[in-house]
Amino acid sequence: MPKNKKAIETIVKIEENLFKDKDNFKTPMSDSEYKIMMRYQQTFVFWNENPEKTNRQIIDYLTDTFGVSRSQAYNDLPVIQRLLGNVNEANKAWTRHRLSELALQGYQKSLAAENLVAAAIFLEKLGKYNKLDQNDEDGIDWKSLPVQEMEPTGDIRVLSENLYNKDIESIRAKVRARYKNNIQDVDYKEVNDAEV
Repeated sequence: MPKNKKAIETIVKIEENLFKDKDNFKTPMSDSEYKIMMRYQQTFVFWNENPEKTNRQIIDYLTDTFGVSRSQAYNDLPVIQRLLGNVNEANKAWTRHRLSELALQGYQKSLAAENLVAAAIFLEKLGKYNKLDQNDEDGIDWKSLPVQEMEPTGDIRVLSENLYNKDIESIRAKVRARYKNNIQDVDYKEVNDAEV
């Protein structure tokens, strides 16, 4: 997706006017914006008619048909997929559906012909296409995840070197200089484990 403001505004205009006649546009479009919208629409129609085409082939189609640069074609592809839908994903879902329908028809015909071996094969294929032969995922086992080890610290450099301010060292030096002479040794008493 584009990041500059003008390109984003153009995409928003195209989205608002995508399925409207030129006379009924919700927001006015310049000629160049209209050409971009037509390029998106024609590419989608081509892709819809040829769902087996890969992303690379669609890039080649954009560069050959419309004379855009490869980088522009690579920028156009995700916009087309976002605005008009990802043909490859829809094609996969449709193919799965069709295979399931054909397997069901084959199963019904084999039952009508009293061919139980063929019926069993069609049922096996139907289960395989719908992934019924695989176990459902149970999800994440949260108890098996290790606990992240953390060590408390007062040093902000752990977060990022950019957060560390050089003035902190000068403040520490001033504090040390101010209280250096006030530090006194104190008597201590050793404690053994029996006394604790």
